[in-house]
Amino acid sequence: MPRRASSGPKAPVLIGVIAVVLALAAVAFLALRGKDDSFTDAPQLRMSEFLENGNSMRGMEYRVEGKVRRRFPRDGGLGLNLEIEEEGISNFLFVVVPPETATFNISRDQNFAFKVRFDEGGIAVATAVKPL
Repeated sequence: MPRRASSGPKAPVLIGVIAVVLALAAVAFLALRGKDDSFTDAPQLRMSEFLENGNSMRGMEYRVEGKVRRRFPRDGGLGLNLEIEEEGISNFLFVVVPPETATFNISRDQNFAFKVRFDEGGIAVATAVKPL
């Protein structure tokens, strides 16, 4: 009596299932990575406007990129002197980084992107940080 063929999964079906699973994993990865970028909803800070009247920016959020020149440890966070280059001119912005915002080490002479909210007196407080 001849042996019957096994009724297990066929190779093309198995390859198709694996391809679908990998495609779904890639889509999930890209979707989660896109949600991490909270910097796209804030406009870029124009230093010329800030220098003209920083107090008028109270309550607003902006995106700013620059190089950390000095660090000032503070009670309840970190103060940074951030060098921002705009149209070939270097300006400095003091940014307060609360401890819950800086979840990694912020070192001097490194470039970072900050999402900042301006408090009373035109003080920039970081709400999000990411290295560049």
